[in-house]
This record gives sequence, C-alpha cells and structure tokens, in this order.
Amino acid sequence: MNRFTLLCATACFLATTAFAQQTVTGARGGTATGTASRNRNTVSGSGSATSANGATVSGNGSVSRTRTGTSESGSVTGPKGGTTTASGTTTNNGGGSHSGQGSVTGANGNTVSGQGTVTSTSTGTSGSGSVTGPKGGTTSASGSNTRNGNGTSTATGTVTGAGGRTKSATKTYTPH
Repeated sequence: MNRFTLLCATACFLATTAFAQQTVTGARGGTATGTASRNRNTVSGSGSATSANGATVSGNGSVSRTRTGTSESGSVTGPKGGTTTASGTTTNNGGGSHSGQGSVTGANGNTVSGQGTVTSTSTGTSGSGSVTGPKGGTTSASGSNTRNGNGTSTATGTVTGAGGRTKSATKTYTPH
C-alpha cells in the first residue's frame, strides 16, 4: 500500500469517526476512564470507575439512528460482577405516531419490558403503553389530551394493574 492510499484511507476514517477519551483521578485515589465515539449514525460510549479500595463499576452503551427511529443498548457491570443490560427502539410510524419498546434484564436475571405508542393530531394527543414485570404481570395505561373548541382541554387516563384493577380519571382544564 503506498503512502497516498494510506493517507486517503486514514482521512476517510477520520472523516466518518469522532473519538474522545478522558481519564480522571479523584482526591482519594479513585480513577474513572471514559470514551465516546461516533461513526456515521451510531454513537457509542464506555467507561469504568475504580475506587481507591479497588471496587470497579463499568458500563457501555450505544445509540444508532435508523431510517425510521433509533435503536439503543447498554450494560453496566457492578463491583461484584453482576451485569444489568438494557435495550430499546423508537420508531416514527408516520402520521404523527411514534412508538417505543424496550427491556431491562437485571444481574439476577429478572427482566422487565415495556412498549408504548403516542399519536398527535390537530386536536390533541393520545397514547397507550404497557409494562410487563419479571413474574409476567402486566400493567397497562392509556390516555388522551384533547383541545376543545372553546379554549379548554380535556385529559383522560386509565391505568389497569397486573391484578386487574382499573383506575380512570377525566379532567377539563380552562386557561386563566
């Protein structure tokens, strides 16, 4: 590979990637190190912190922009070796509608997941979503905020717990 080719390849890499790294030492001797990088539509970061007595916590994560939304993931490992991971996505569904979903798995293996959708129109916003816990119970919620023709707005909402109990509320707001 000649020098010109190597120079062009290096320039292309630098043009598409941004990178930063930082290390700091605390007053009591603990250290923290972190890096962040960007490559086209993805931003990634990682870091670790070690206390003066040697306990270490580390983590990493990334966010990627897609054609219709984002995709995220990350993890954290604690000083005893347990790792918690999380991932999720957001999507622009078009027509004023956006949705998201994600899950978190703890160091003990328990997982909590959730999803939701929000839609905006010329007269207001409505949304719904649910969360499922590690034992399979699901809590769901829905609501809306409607702008009325007389300058007031009405908000309604309903929540149904994993045990099946439902609570609802409606409130009309009048501007001052």
